[in-house]
Amino acid sequence: MAELAHLPALAGRPELALVALAEPLPARRDLARSLIPGVRVYKDLASLLQRESDLDFVDLCTPPHSHAGLALAALKHGCHVLSEKPLSLSTEEFRELKEALTRNAAAALVTVHNWKYAPILAETAALLRAGPWAEFSRWSGRFTAPTPRAGACPPGAGTRPILWVAS
Repeated sequence: MAELAHLPALAGRPELALVALAEPLPARRDLARSLIPGVRVYKDLASLLQRESDLDFVDLCTPPHSHAGLALAALKHGCHVLSEKPLSLSTEEFRELKEALTRNAAAALVTVHNWKYAPILAETAALLRAGPWAEFSRWSGRFTAPTPRAGACPPGAGTRPILWVAS
């Protein structure tokens, strides 16, 4: 997710600088160093937040079970947070996030998961509109992939077969 979606989006914003990142897997830390020259790389968010004092926001591209805890840590550090969905897996985690935002009213906590403009979807839509399915006014799709190991998505996890249903 990070190198296939978030990183290209951030790289396209000249007013933003990606200064540090956290990655638990050594091979992916090496990949990050090769993709983002000069970035400071840490093995976890706690280490990053301990050493990086001048951060504006944290972008979470991690498995769902980690979102709430990482978002809380970043909010406590005074950062805005952009997170993949879901923000939390329980009502209690959501309450904790809400309380953290109440304590830091200047912080923003934003959930993102929008594939509307992803190239693969635009190409698929164009194919559907040009083919025998052009008479349909609505298509819905579902992304499927194997469940990643706890703690990290495996390299190449951005490739997803798509099941399309026309109506």
